[in-house]
Amino acid sequence: MSYLKLAIKGTSWSLAQVLVERLTQTVVFLIAAALLGPHEFGVAALSTAPAVIIASTLQSGSQVVIQRRLLDDDFVNSVFGLFLLLGLCGSALLLIASALLRHLETFSGLSGMVAVTSIAPLVSALAVVPEGLLARDFAYKVLAVRKSAGLLVGGIVCCALAFSGFGAWSIVAVVVITPIVAAMVSVVAARWKPTAMPTLISMRSTLNFSFAVIGMSAVTQINVRSADVVVGLVATPTATGVFRLSRTVLDLASSLFLNPINNILLPIFSRMGEDRDRMISTMWRSCAVTGLVAAIPFVASAFSAPYVAFMFFGDRWPQLPETITLMLVALPFIAVVVPVQTFLVATGHPSLAFLNNVYQALADVAMIAVGAYFGIFWAAAMFSLRFSLTALFILLAVQKRFSEINAFDGIKTTFPALVAIAIVSTLTGFLWLWQLDLKHLSVAVSFSVTASLAYALICAFVFHDRIRPVLEIWKARRVRAPTAA
Repeated sequence: MSYLKLAIKGTSWSLAQVLVERLTQTVVFLIAAALLGPHEFGVAALSTAPAVIIASTLQSGSQVVIQRRLLDDDFVNSVFGLFLLLGLCGSALLLIASALLRHLETFSGLSGMVAVTSIAPLVSALAVVPEGLLARDFAYKVLAVRKSAGLLVGGIVCCALAFSGFGAWSIVAVVVITPIVAAMVSVVAARWKPTAMPTLISMRSTLNFSFAVIGMSAVTQINVRSADVVVGLVATPTATGVFRLSRTVLDLASSLFLNPINNILLPIFSRMGEDRDRMISTMWRSCAVTGLVAAIPFVASAFSAPYVAFMFFGDRWPQLPETITLMLVALPFIAVVVPVQTFLVATGHPSLAFLNNVYQALADVAMIAVGAYFGIFWAAAMFSLRFSLTALFILLAVQKRFSEINAFDGIKTTFPALVAIAIVSTLTGFLWLWQLDLKHLSVAVSFSVTASLAYALICAFVFHDRIRPVLEIWKARRVRAPTAA
């Protein structure tokens, strides 16, 4: 099968997974947020963040299986043994943290929740090899079903617990149940089991091979989840709740507009081998397309978020609309960072991607802490500013490492974000001048539609060269479909 067909098939199934997964997660979190309120939601975010960081880091071990050119039983057994050991260590760390929290008066209420979430790392470790084998075989259908099924089951349990008054424990249930169901689906579908006990020498060799991938993923997850903890420590659990719910909306937008393309880049890059020019061309095309669509959520939410938040939550969630809109500014810059990091891993330079993630982690903690000190609004602003600086940093770094890469090619892919910011700023000026209230449906709809149409028309005229290839691919797919039938 050609790379084009693989890309279309993978994107289609990835999009299907994203639609079910993120929409389910968003609906569940919105229901839980409405029932719990920002304080309880913030407590749940603080208590589950460590388990999510560890479990998500371990899940990235499937990339080790994907990247390996030739697989043999010894290597696969070693990967399984290594990540099982790491999963046990992660669970043990959470249990130790739970015991320590019990003796701290401020955080004693988190102790039991942290202990229960210790199940997640071990379960995630068990699914590393099966998920890697499925991804290597382009089993997009199974990969799409596995986590979606976990979120559906976990979401039902979460809503039932939230309605029954269990508070933050309802969110803990999702964190535990989702990886259990996903792992069960992957293990059954892959039909793989270890054939021998790996030796310490082979596991050490596997660790050396996968250290950069694991390290990069760990720092990435710290970047993603540490912000919740930082806001909670510097501000309050209520501020953490607002920040986390805003991040849920950002995750939904990222999954819908970016992940369907980004998720298939590593397997395709790995199959391209030493064809560096082709990989670079694919990377820039990916950044160009995702950069174009990544600004859409920001434009759409700028004038609709106040009305939607008011309808869902009333006045219980202060500054939520502004926080959501500010965070969505980061999407066009994320659209550059992720493909470039995938390119670095695929070309055998994961250490550079790892260093970039370390820079992000340090900048994330420092900038969000400063912002949170002045309020949740400034924490969200610092969050987006950090991503823009990260995009610039990694583009300059890859330009220095690869002579055939021009950083300005990557910077150009973020130009649609400038168009979006200009449109939103202009319409906000009119909103202020006319003293209109976005909590009224007619105002929210008219301004949201105007902003979206303006962005679409300007992009169709200025960035038509990015839109044309996408239309040609989908047109070709529609032409082939009747023939294949």
